[in-house]
Amino acid sequence: MNVDPTVEPLAQQLGQNNTAEETNEDKGTADKTSGKVGFHARDIRWIRVGAEFAGTFLICLALYLTFTFSQILLDVPTVTLPVIGTAVIYIVVTAMLGSISGGHFNPAVTVAAMFTSQISVIDGILYIVSQLVGAVCAAAVLIGFVPSNETFPAKTWLMFTVNGFGSGSPTAATLAQHHISFGTGLAIIVELVGGLLVVGTAVATLRKDGRPHKNHALYTGLAYGAGTLITYPITNAGLNPARSTGIAVFAQSKDMAVSPLSQLWLFWICPLLAASLVALIVILSGIVTDGLRNRARIAKVSVGENEEMDPSDESQDKGNDDTSVASDPKSVAEEEKDASEVTAAGATVHLHSSEVDSYLNRLKEDQQAKASSDSED
Repeated sequence: MNVDPTVEPLAQQLGQNNTAEETNEDKGTADKTSGKVGFHARDIRWIRVGAEFAGTFLICLALYLTFTFSQILLDVPTVTLPVIGTAVIYIVVTAMLGSISGGHFNPAVTVAAMFTSQISVIDGILYIVSQLVGAVCAAAVLIGFVPSNETFPAKTWLMFTVNGFGSGSPTAATLAQHHISFGTGLAIIVELVGGLLVVGTAVATLRKDGRPHKNHALYTGLAYGAGTLITYPITNAGLNPARSTGIAVFAQSKDMAVSPLSQLWLFWICPLLAASLVALIVILSGIVTDGLRNRARIAKVSVGENEEMDPSDESQDKGNDDTSVASDPKSVAEEEKDASEVTAAGATVHLHSSEVDSYLNRLKEDQQAKASSDSED
């Protein structure tokens, strides 16, 4: 089958570029199926799931302790310690365990990674289950060690830890003195904005195969700190459905101002909606980027081929028939062969014409001799 000669170099060039990109992306890791080294080959599924459980447990326990004791011990509500504490906790734990599991520790991040194919569906489900179990275990530890009595009940400890809005907001008591409160709409806005910031940063610092980039822990921690700064005065900084669920389960029976489980829906819907939006943006930007990259490659290959063909085209335009024939040894040999055949044919024709003339002369002489003998008789 005949193939356009311009197609094969183009395909080869595109293939080489794709291979180079894949090599750079996976540099430093072995084939995933080798079973020796590499992110997914070395760290089997249950080890990664265990890392997500341990990381979520450590993060949630540290957050619960920070949010609970900082406000009580300082006796003045402040956002400084929650913001700094959240950022440092996520940075430390993600740096410790992120290289094993990717450092999600948040169902919203896992959902976004599933949508963008950075993690499989099965692994994603197992990640989410382990994250929830880790958060519930962390809340159980906090409740078990928080001192309380009739004069200082557990709800006093948890009022700055449980996520809520409206009457469940950390500033509800202060705002109630002025007969105002933060409503559901504002809580949705701040949680959605914070979720976009956190999930977007986490997904952007993960590679295509789910491995974290070098600065994944730092950027993720800073994103959580910024998200806490935005959301803490209104919702006690949810940002993570696992973190919100764990403490809500045990605070449900502590006579809180608002039932924690009744407001838990907001702290799932907003992060998951943020995850969906982030995944959609990543997918669309990937499609556009791939299209532009392929167009640039095709244009580059086409320009290179045109530059290679230009010298021959100019020589053909400037030259004449003799020059073009002379540049082709095969054509010259064929023309020389044809010329020799023509010469031989001419010689043969000349030879045949001489024989005819000789025959005619002999015939004429014979007729003259016969005519002479007849006249003598």
